Amino acid sequence: MNNRKTNINQVARALFMKDLEEIEYYILAHLKKVKQKWGTMGNCKETKITSRICEEINLNLSTELHSFRFMYGRTHNKNHNKEVYPDISINWIGKVGEQEKFLDIECKRINGSRVLAGKYIENGINRFLSQKYLTLNGYAFMIAYVQKEDANINRKIINKVLAGNKFKISGCETIQELAPGKNFEVVFNSKHKNNKVNKLISIKHFMFDCR
Repeated sequence: MNNRKTNINQVARALFMKDLEEIEYYILAHLKKVKQKWGTMGNCKETKITSRICEEINLNLSTELHSFRFMYGRTHNKNHNKEVYPDISINWIGKVGEQEKFLDIECKRINGSRVLAGKYIENGINRFLSQKYLTLNGYAFMIAYVQKEDANINRKIINKVLAGNKFKISGCETIQELAPGKNFEVVFNSKHKNNKVNKLISIKHFMFDCR
């Protein structure tokens, strides 16, 4: 049974890495659909926006991604008031009920303030660096709910707070500030190193305009 589970996990992991770009595309595409469906969410709570995203993505998964589910953290963590848990987990669902979690996604509101920028780092980026949240082959995803100012202004403020080292984790370093990715203004990239485990972590930051 253990060998069977190991084989299943290996296959699912390979499928996940093969579909990584497709998963990124689906996150972007469905963030746009959520915005079109619900309109401005500048005053919405983080939990409400997150549940809408999971619902929209799972309803419209392509045939290529039918084996994956985006699990809303509050629903699937009954003790959510007592422990740290990711907002979204991407799970692989096998044909006979096997299930494996492959990647956590953390979601945070940002509004041009240093206060929320600090929370984005302390309760977001740092949870991947400290290995509280799951990464896959050094990849991690975050979704920033941009409720005030634009994505680029918020990126610069987050970078200033990062540079201040107020939330620095012992043994971890920021190698690269949030920088433009392929989809500039909606996706930024950053790289960080956990020296304690000699692990490089690349985080994709999806900037979701909720204004």
